Amino acid sequence: MDDALLPRKRIATTRLIFYILLLFDNNASLLTTVIMMTDSTVSNRAHWQELDDWRKKIDTLDQQLSSLLCERLHCAQNISSLKSRIGEQVLQPEREKEVLSNVLNHADSPLKAHALEKIYQCIIEETRLFQHEWKNSQPGIQVS
Repeated sequence: MDDALLPRKRIATTRLIFYILLLFDNNASLLTTVIMMTDSTVSNRAHWQELDDWRKKIDTLDQQLSSLLCERLHCAQNISSLKSRIGEQVLQPEREKEVLSNVLNHADSPLKAHALEKIYQCIIEETRLFQHEWKNSQPGIQVS
């Protein structure tokens, strides 16, 4: 049976139970309990479906983030090469502060700004380590 039809089938079952109870047992509290249990099952199924939908959205975003982070590392690799040619250090605290400030300007709440700050501190640190490792793996590039 198609999962999309399950809520409708449960509602139909609820109505059937309602009519049976009216015919054979005119006990309102029992009827209320049965209806609440059935409605809860339908509602719970909807919540699980919503949870699954949000997880799929996060999976899609994670794929996009992964691609963007790989592209960012590629840019960092090119920057590392240029820094070597012009004699610049990998570590440039002022530039890192600028990157962090640019990111935090896009946060729409203090809580998100705090989370983004921690995430980007990790990204910046890993990018810096990546630049060092890349430079060390390249013959003829002086590590500064």
